[in-house]
Amino acid sequence: MKKKILTKGTIRILAILLAVIVTGIVFLVAKNMVTSNVSTEKIVVAADNIAPNQDLKSMLKYRDVIKSEVPADPIRDMKEVEDQNYFAGDIGFFKDQPITRSGITTSDKSTFGEALNLKKPNHFVGIKVDQSQSTGGLLKPGVIVDAVVYLKSEAGGTGRVIGPDDDPELAGLVVVGRENSEGTEPGKDGRSSLTSVVIVNAPTVSVYKKLVQYQEDGKIYLGPAGVKVKK
Repeated sequence: MKKKILTKGTIRILAILLAVIVTGIVFLVAKNMVTSNVSTEKIVVAADNIAPNQDLKSMLKYRDVIKSEVPADPIRDMKEVEDQNYFAGDIGFFKDQPITRSGITTSDKSTFGEALNLKKPNHFVGIKVDQSQSTGGLLKPGVIVDAVVYLKSEAGGTGRVIGPDDDPELAGLVVVGRENSEGTEPGKDGRSSLTSVVIVNAPTVSVYKKLVQYQEDGKIYLGPAGVKVKK
């Protein structure tokens, strides 16, 4: 009779070898999982609690975060945020929380608009206009305008005209917005294209007060004088 190739001893040895191989595979897989969980990545996080719509400048730092905790859209370079006018979104961030692209916004995309960029002593002031006063609708956000004021004579004579040569503070005003009589962007979504109000930035309280006074006493005409270039 032929001898059996697989004896009980052989089967026992093969079982032991198979167990060793399986154990080794499980060990290597576990080791890789642990390594991937403890390896870190340097990303941008909040240096302190950041409130919703708060300016991100001087509020950020770098931190090594475990890769498994890194969000899908992290900020890896602080310059991407600090060199621009970025703000926290509607939720904000807790201290040491990773800053995400989906969690930040700019003033033009925020519900508060350009008001987020306001710094004292700047103020926004609305100026009532018609087609002639708004230069036929050429006044759009970013356009630099010079204001000319027309004041009627109380005695019924010739009115008075005040321009930038008479009052230098009337020059170089920047348009930040405009609205039609419905309070919406002129021409948007089929709305009226006629501008009723132009919003300009008054860089000082003095300019702010003058624009209000001139508007109450007469009419303000706004003429384009250039365009503000973003640096």
